[in-house]
Amino acid sequence: MLKIELSDLDEVRILMSTLKISFASIGAGVAVQAMKFVIWPYIDMTRFWGVFTQGLVSGIAGIVVFMILAWVARSEELEHFVRSIKIRTKREKITTEDAGEARGL
Repeated sequence: MLKIELSDLDEVRILMSTLKISFASIGAGVAVQAMKFVIWPYIDMTRFWGVFTQGLVSGIAGIVVFMILAWVARSEELEHFVRSIKIRTKREKITTEDAGEARGL
């Protein structure tokens, strides 16, 4: 029904994008699980801070692995995300005009 209404959905592009994101997501999940086991012997898992540290480090590792794998797969969505972050954090150089009129105060 949707295909009839919209005619061209570009299914191949959608499928490729889905495969790239799935590839990066599976890799990130594996990295998170692996990091939990790597960190476990070094922290006290009976305390809040130990569990928090394990989750934080594992989560950061998962995000890094996802970004790397999405970049390797040349994910268009990652490129859009990075571009939007660059635009939002773009800082313009502030130029000061001559303040000569304020010198006599």
